[in-house]
Amino acid sequence: FEGVPETLEAKREAFEWLNRHCRDDAILTSTTSSILVTQLAALLQQHRPAMARRSRQTRLLHVSPEEVEEALRAQGITIHLQPKVLADTLAPVGVEALARWFRADGGVVPPVTFVRVAEQNGLSDLLFESVLRQSLATVKRLESAGFDLKVSVNVSASSLARVDVVEKILRYALEAEVDTKRLVLEVTETGLVRDLRIALDVLTRLRLHGIELSIDDFGTGYSSICCAACRSPSSRSTARS
Repeated sequence: FEGVPETLEAKREAFEWLNRHCRDDAILTSTTSSILVTQLAALLQQHRPAMARRSRQTRLLHVSPEEVEEALRAQGITIHLQPKVLADTLAPVGVEALARWFRADGGVVPPVTFVRVAEQNGLSDLLFESVLRQSLATVKRLESAGFDLKVSVNVSASSLARVDVVEKILRYALEAEVDTKRLVLEVTETGLVRDLRIALDVLTRLRLHGIELSIDDFGTGYSSICCAACRSPSSRSTARS
């Protein structure tokens, strides 16, 4: 499959072409391996049930605050890692923790849905802490496996305006045995902070502990904390998760 895009659908299309033009005992070769057409067919067939299940998943656009809180406390909302690479060399430099909610009944709740419910019902702190603790545990496992990567975690501006947030972040990092220099906080640019003095103090203390700050969804909203406190952020992100 030299030159074939590394996606299952592309490989399936390639297989269908090969199935029409090659004998079953034909051998497909690459620079690293060889495989019979029949073996490739069996391998692709293994993926069909999983793809079928995913196609049947229902996107749930309405959930209650109680459902969100229950999912957070039961760790039903988990993280998926999105790699970050250097543009010129594609060398990995970190990962971003993206919150995802796949329910036991097969339903999928989009992040925009449960994040909005959390922000509107006082659950932003619980969501941030859940994602943060999972992220720190994951980056510790990556470190143990030999990967020297930073992890980025989204945090709402309102959560950073709490006087105890720095102590919580430091405690969670200590419990996970992760250096705070491996942590990047991406401040969402979608909210206002009532007490800017507390927010400025929090951000200053975070930077003193080596925690990087970034503006997430830059340009998509307005946030006093981002405009006043992140005049020199470590980075800016325009991708929406």
